[in-house]
Amino acid sequence: MTTLVAVSLLSGCSINAGSSAASAFEDEFANAEGVASVTTQGSNTLPFAGSVSVLVVAESGLVDERVDELARQITEYTSSHGSASWDAVVLDADAIRVGLSSDDDENSTRLSVARDLTATEHAVAASVAVDTQRVPGVGGDPIDTTPALIAVAMDESTSLIDGYEVAAAAMQSVNTEQHDQNAVAMTADGAFVLDDESGQADAAPFADALDSFAAVSARYDLSGAHVTPQSIMVRAVQEELVPEVQGFLAGIPSAAALEVDVQGGNVTTSASTSPAAQSVASEIGAWGTVTAGDDTVRITVSDFRDAREAFAAAQRSPDFTALRFFSIHSADAKVQNSPGSFENTLLIAEAALETRTTSRIEASAEGYKFWLKDITDGELAAFIDAVKPGLVAGDWTTFVNAGSFVGWFTATDVVTFEDSYPAQDSSAQDAEDRFAELWDASGY
Repeated sequence: MTTLVAVSLLSGCSINAGSSAASAFEDEFANAEGVASVTTQGSNTLPFAGSVSVLVVAESGLVDERVDELARQITEYTSSHGSASWDAVVLDADAIRVGLSSDDDENSTRLSVARDLTATEHAVAASVAVDTQRVPGVGGDPIDTTPALIAVAMDESTSLIDGYEVAAAAMQSVNTEQHDQNAVAMTADGAFVLDDESGQADAAPFADALDSFAAVSARYDLSGAHVTPQSIMVRAVQEELVPEVQGFLAGIPSAAALEVDVQGGNVTTSASTSPAAQSVASEIGAWGTVTAGDDTVRITVSDFRDAREAFAAAQRSPDFTALRFFSIHSADAKVQNSPGSFENTLLIAEAALETRTTSRIEASAEGYKFWLKDITDGELAAFIDAVKPGLVAGDWTTFVNAGSFVGWFTATDVVTFEDSYPAQDSSAQDAEDRFAELWDASGY
């Protein structure tokens, strides 16, 4: 009798609570009216316990009434399915992205605040109460790079202060204890950021920093800025104007107590930048935005197809081999390695992205991480054929997130996945088995 009761109690609860809840949510909403896509991430922290993070993207142009109804449906579902904790639940609808709470009234307020933000002149996107570090599928847009309770993206830097003031005023409308308590305004490309850091206990008043930014941006052409209550970093379009901009900021009272950093052109350096890093940075500035450290150089390109040219330019510096690390970043790739190993690392990354099946890749001396799109078996086989030779040749540690499953392995001719964590449900296991079949069958 006791055994029967135990089985009955457990039958309604999966041992892999997080991943099972994630799969069930996808089944519930993937084909719901007005839903374009659902991305979930489930973690099984303990037997019969786990957590889930969710991103629901609405169809483009979905009317506000249906977006509101969808928010209510999601909240009703998560509130009534408590087998796992819901760490982050986010609804994305065109220009707005909102973190949903368990309270319908609060969610209505957040949606209203987000819409009011995007109705501001020159605003192009808004984010309200979104935990960008915990939500699957979030992180590729500039608005996701600075954690904030309220964030608004503007189409031009001259509108940033107006955008910030609207975002800061909206702070009082949103009730949350689980998110960063700051307001941020930025340009849509992320080049300019105003962050009041108001969630920090020791945050200083923001007025002096804003006044300093307004003054310097009115006088000089800037290509970027990052402004906080304690500091102001600006980038002059013309590198030769750096000393003049430094002198200007040194002469205005509002900047007297601020940490001031003035850069020029596309290259960011610091007091610790080594001569070798400076030399390499000067060669590659034409290909993207460059940050030169003590013995490292990173370039961010707008399109990863420019990575090969940027790498070739770096190699033209006689000091390239003196670097400890060289890295190339783009919206869909992060590739880093020592100068002597960078070529092979880049080749595998290029091969993966050329298949058009890879949404994101991270490659370094530690291994390779691939995030794959929702693809057919044929497309998956083409991806495997493209990357397997290089991965096997280096016995690389390889991580794959194919949406339907997540796994990692050491690349050999016949794949053996490491034990999954979190443990996967049957559908994910089937997808992993199919990946293994295609991998093993690949003859390059």
